[in-house]
Amino acid sequence: MNFHSLYDQGFARVAAVTLPVHPAQPLANAEEIIAAARSCDERGVSIALFPELCVSGYAIDDLLLQDVLLDEVERALTTIIAASADLLPLIVVGAPLRKGAALYNCAVAIHRGRALAVIPKSYLPNYREFYEKRHFVTPPSFDNDLLQAPWAPTEPYTGDAPLLPFGSVTIDVTDIPGLCVGIEVCEDMWVPVTPASLLALAGATVLLNLSASPITVGRGDERKLLAQSTSARCACAYVYTAAGPGESTTDLAWDGQTLIYEAGQLLCRRAALRLGNPDHHCGRRCRAPAHRAHASEFFHRQRSKDA
Repeated sequence: MNFHSLYDQGFARVAAVTLPVHPAQPLANAEEIIAAARSCDERGVSIALFPELCVSGYAIDDLLLQDVLLDEVERALTTIIAASADLLPLIVVGAPLRKGAALYNCAVAIHRGRALAVIPKSYLPNYREFYEKRHFVTPPSFDNDLLQAPWAPTEPYTGDAPLLPFGSVTIDVTDIPGLCVGIEVCEDMWVPVTPASLLALAGATVLLNLSASPITVGRGDERKLLAQSTSARCACAYVYTAAGPGESTTDLAWDGQTLIYEAGQLLCRRAALRLGNPDHHCGRRCRAPAHRAHASEFFHRQRSKDA
């Protein structure tokens, strides 16, 4: 055991990342994500969380329905997956993904050159400044599914596109028992019974929320309240990141708030609306109550009464 290693002491280093967004330019966004992931790798980060729809940009309206954009999103994911092959962190990014004739607002979990799972947003906001139901479909609530992912590396023996878990899943880390990751997307945090609550019941010890979440008066305090209460109620770590510079300001403002709580206690935060040349990696010196992240396996868990 290395006494000076926080991983040998049963902790993990996590990062909530906000970074410049290039609207409707997935390949440019992939470059930003890869650069930030490499920086996290150099700092020994085990989990790097990026904002909602960071691969495409969130505030791009009906461009989300263009096949040209969605094809480039898939190419960008292929690039990110390839670049992750020699990086330590479990990388979680947001992307619009097609499944059949439907489009979903998704989180994609990536590690060591593999896509592990795709988690669609469970609750789509359709009020005030939000109109996500114009573009996206709400996933079925009863069972998890599989998504064929032509943008991910092919299966080694068959050469086929892999079938990835598609739904509310937990990701178990296999090298040291105890680190189990659950993921929800933005609005999922704001509903009475959150996916995070069910993921915690299914064994998740670190919960991630990737958001776009434009800033309004009082919203920053509401995010802190929700993240803190979730981490306290679920007895876990809760990592939150919102979109920041680069998102379209035609109708909205973006602050790039990032938060990391453990069991109701604030471990790290990034000041909202900080300008200049910000440090994009909130939490690089924070320790969450978990273990070393070499996430190479997942367990497919249902959000059902079995949880």
